[in-house]
Amino acid sequence: LQELVERLVRLGYERHETVEAKGQIAVRGGILDIFGVSEDVPVRMEFDGDRIVSMRDFDIETQRSTAARESIRVHPPTHIAPTPEGIERLMERIRRETAGASAEERAKLMLPAERLEKGISFFGMEHYAAAVHEVAPLFSHFNSTPVVVLIDAENVESTLRDFREEIAERYARTREEGNIFPSPDEVYVGREELDRWLALARRISFNTLEWEGAVRFGTSSPGDYRRNLGGLVNDVRKELVRGSRVYFFCASTFQRERAEELLEDVAMEIDFPLGGLSSGFRWPDAGVFFLSEEEVFGRYHRPYHTPAARSRSLAYDASHFQPGDFIVHVNHGIGRYMGMRVLDIENGKTECLDIRYGGDDHLFIPIGQLRLVEKYVAAEDAVPQLDKLGSATWAHARDRARRSAEKIARDLLEIYAARQIAKGFAFPADKPWQKEMEASFPYEETEHQLRATEEVKSDMESQRPMDRILCGDVGFGKTEVAVRAAFKAALSGKQCAILVPTTVLAMQHFATVKERLEGYPVTVEMLSRFVTGAKQKAVVEAVKDGKVDVVVGTHRLISKDVQFKDLGLVIVDEEHRFGVRHKESFKRMKKSVDVLSMTATPIPRTLSMAISGIRDFSVIDTPPRNRLPIHTEILPFDDEHIRDACMREIDRGGQVFFVHNRVQSIAVMEGYLRRLLPERVRITHAHGQMHERELERRMIDFLEHKFDVLVCTMIIEAGLDFPNVNTIIINRADRFGLAQIYQLRGRVGRSDRKAYAYLLVPHGRTLTPAAMKRLQAISEFDYLGAGYRIAMRDLEIRGAGNLLGVEQSGNIAAVGLDLYTRMLKEEVAHLRGERVETESEIRISAPLPAYLPSEYVPDSEERMDIYRRLSKAASRVEVGEMADELRDRFGPLSEPAANLLKLVELKARSSAAGVERAEIDRSGGLKVFFSQDRLPDKRKIAGIVDLFPGRLTFLTRDGFGMTVKGAREGEQRPDGVAELGKLLKLLEFSDK
Repeated sequence: LQELVERLVRLGYERHETVEAKGQIAVRGGILDIFGVSEDVPVRMEFDGDRIVSMRDFDIETQRSTAARESIRVHPPTHIAPTPEGIERLMERIRRETAGASAEERAKLMLPAERLEKGISFFGMEHYAAAVHEVAPLFSHFNSTPVVVLIDAENVESTLRDFREEIAERYARTREEGNIFPSPDEVYVGREELDRWLALARRISFNTLEWEGAVRFGTSSPGDYRRNLGGLVNDVRKELVRGSRVYFFCASTFQRERAEELLEDVAMEIDFPLGGLSSGFRWPDAGVFFLSEEEVFGRYHRPYHTPAARSRSLAYDASHFQPGDFIVHVNHGIGRYMGMRVLDIENGKTECLDIRYGGDDHLFIPIGQLRLVEKYVAAEDAVPQLDKLGSATWAHARDRARRSAEKIARDLLEIYAARQIAKGFAFPADKPWQKEMEASFPYEETEHQLRATEEVKSDMESQRPMDRILCGDVGFGKTEVAVRAAFKAALSGKQCAILVPTTVLAMQHFATVKERLEGYPVTVEMLSRFVTGAKQKAVVEAVKDGKVDVVVGTHRLISKDVQFKDLGLVIVDEEHRFGVRHKESFKRMKKSVDVLSMTATPIPRTLSMAISGIRDFSVIDTPPRNRLPIHTEILPFDDEHIRDACMREIDRGGQVFFVHNRVQSIAVMEGYLRRLLPERVRITHAHGQMHERELERRMIDFLEHKFDVLVCTMIIEAGLDFPNVNTIIINRADRFGLAQIYQLRGRVGRSDRKAYAYLLVPHGRTLTPAAMKRLQAISEFDYLGAGYRIAMRDLEIRGAGNLLGVEQSGNIAAVGLDLYTRMLKEEVAHLRGERVETESEIRISAPLPAYLPSEYVPDSEERMDIYRRLSKAASRVEVGEMADELRDRFGPLSEPAANLLKLVELKARSSAAGVERAEIDRSGGLKVFFSQDRLPDKRKIAGIVDLFPGRLTFLTRDGFGMTVKGAREGEQRPDGVAELGKLLKLLEFSDK
């Protein structure tokens, strides 16, 4: 087992770390779980020693085994599977080629080899594959001379020639930059060798492929049953009467359940095998009738398997702070974090946060109390005054903030009270057409997408008007949730308005909605400046008469002349991009209709309201299948960088967005690119001040790949889908907001190809601190699903903004955003009559070293993150998972680390057992205090007496507690930690 795990780790598989081939492993005892490495199905292998006892598929959510499996195919996550011999070969090559270089330069060039040796993957590592592996020519894999078939031989030769020139040019450029990659002759078959092999091989060339004749099996195609379930049921019954077996292939269990529900009249007589079938067919001679999702749902369904998504807390997690940052302690106020120190606290060594307060006082906070400390976040560049320990200043500031939070909670609830008590339209439950339309979605929904859909539907079916924010990364499926909600409204006889901020996005949303609802009795129209005046007038009349079910449009939709006959649902895409006047119109609409607002990066004000529990909030953060993170670089404005970025994308058949957000000089920038790039590169520009017809034509031409580079303004920011554009260059990125850069970056990488984002900044010019923070944040959050974190960082950089005005900003500055938000959330819950859960700090102390030594986890920020996660562990299972992760990442647990995990586990169990404080002394004795609302009953007390005969004393002075005597001098000292574990077990399970 250990050898197998080590081999997998050397190949790049890491616990909880998703890599290119989706490989993940988890090891617990004699069980190895392998996620997503074999047909995307999780596999559980059980071992007896080093022998595999069983190997089965299993369900991630239930953790239960399903079908048995005889074999598993593990795919490598990268192009490189480094062996010690390969690493040494690479190192020797670097030593040889850097013989005359300085020690500093040699160390820099040796870094890739050292990373590969440690099993650390990095961007660009595939370039070293030829140096690490012994590359064999293609034709050497054949035992005899092969047959070579050339399709359009002249085109093949031309493509090879262009490819060789491009590779030679790139290799020369990388050599000038100091990189030591293998030469093209070492990696690719050379021209002479290829000609020699082609001369020896039996060669067949085709200019076109023409097939003469076909083999017939006596099969025929089934009918098209889309929107015709009655016809499908009739045909199935006819086949069953003839004695044929009917098979309906479904891509997943979820899709099978949908099919069984739709075909409930004949489902008992049909087989529903899981598998992919591109199209169905009848085969009378064999007595079978095969159906696929193509005939019934309209498209071939591509499955998407994803591990169960973890629930996301909306609390702001400011666990990442560095020495010098301001922090807030709930009881002591604002201080400056100075770093971490290992101290002897309560007879046991533990790591502490060193916090400096006013008057040069220092407070040391044990990592067990980490949840009492948060990063100070207020308005941008706000510098707070340090509190003095023991002074009343902090208490007064906290009380003022609490009163302010209470006032704002009342005002906010008054605003939303009308919606809470108003009676809107309760939409009926889903109808068969709704299920049929959702089943036609060409991908299997992610768990978060399904959950968001259910939350939206539940709100719509309630009499209380919906006001929900749907937050999801670009391309993560928000639009599909919106389409389903719009269809539900239309089927219920209500009208739906979809508001978008730009005309281009309106055009794209209109096309999407129309395509998804095609074939159903739903009328979809658009209102924007892309629509002629006569057509707009006709649409407005049709909306007024109720002849339009779904209308997509810009702010034109909220003009005074647009009146709905029976509006039931308003969907707003990127609400923050509309003006104040438009938002007032939204408020009028929101009084009695359901409202769904969609965004990838909610603005601080909206996010604050969601965190406070004032507005309903849904998050989709599971990426689509095969989606790759976007590689992001910050570069100076430089001819070579821009040319290389553009040509790399164009040479692989892709397209480029060049964002230049100045209409006045956009033509100048287009001219610059025309001079910089080869003549064969087709360039055009687009911006929002163009005539609508010209803008529409340019965008469609670019979508149809009539141009290679589009020089544009922020007009592409919102929701546009150009799957062939996988490189974006943003000029003067320092002038953009964090959410704007993130939205722009999301315009690329919407397919399964690697995408690149280059943020250009002025050469040699110093950027403002805020601009530097934004650019560093966008580089840091380059992983999939980072939109929510980007919004949180934006909240940190810019501050919370005003919820109802400026009067509360001083109170936020006084106590920090996190504590103020927590107060506001508690006050909102209190005023709603909900129970406010108060977190009691459970303390477990023992004379043991319990911390993460710097030798074990060297990075202090990494240790802080682990401490933060351990402080939130609420069960033995969560602590066990953390232990597995630590072993996987840092090796066997050191003694202090093992002690820390044991105490964290006891702390989690104490909460469940009603223990609020436990102390273990050096003699092995125990002192335990119980929570006043969770006192043990008589039966448990009797069990405690039996557990510690002759050593037990009960305490009643300061609450109910007990002491257990330790060892006298000369006696064997009991294991206090083990005895506390026995006590907790008795308190947890003696009732059962």
